[in-house]
Amino acid sequence: MAEQDITVRPFQPPDVPQLHGLMRALAEFEGYEFVATQAGIMERGLSENPQFEALVAHFSGSDKLIGMAVIYQIPYTYHLKPNLVLKELFVTEQARGAGVGEALFNAVKVRASVLGCGQLLWSVVPWNDKAKSFYSKLGGRMEDRWEGWICEDFSAQPSSGSANHQEAF
Repeated sequence: MAEQDITVRPFQPPDVPQLHGLMRALAEFEGYEFVATQAGIMERGLSENPQFEALVAHFSGSDKLIGMAVIYQIPYTYHLKPNLVLKELFVTEQARGAGVGEALFNAVKVRASVLGCGQLLWSVVPWNDKAKSFYSKLGGRMEDRWEGWICEDFSAQPSSGSANHQEAF
């Protein structure tokens, strides 16, 4: 692909339909159910107190988005600094190999620095060796101190003590 100038910037309301499409494409690529809506992206990403930020990429002189990075903060952790979490990074197939992913990832690292973060965290699906290689080349490494865990069942489990959790929150 011929070298072109890449612009990376925070997303804005007119970007939402294309950002939504990029999010859907990533979900299809990684094989998970996609339930986000454009209204949800507006509400959660562009409200007075946004829950996430998104950086979008396009070739200079074009309005067509060719990549995105979705990030959010974990306010303060054990090192008394926020962590920045890279939730999603995606580049369209047509734009891969043009430096878009690197431009997005570097912009995320700059954002982490500006926010005074202690760490930048992300996860990679186990089968995506290209992503693992990409992140390694840009200074990333596999976390070897912690294992990822998940819980999707939020019903309370019986405990040996007597606690009334409803009143606690």
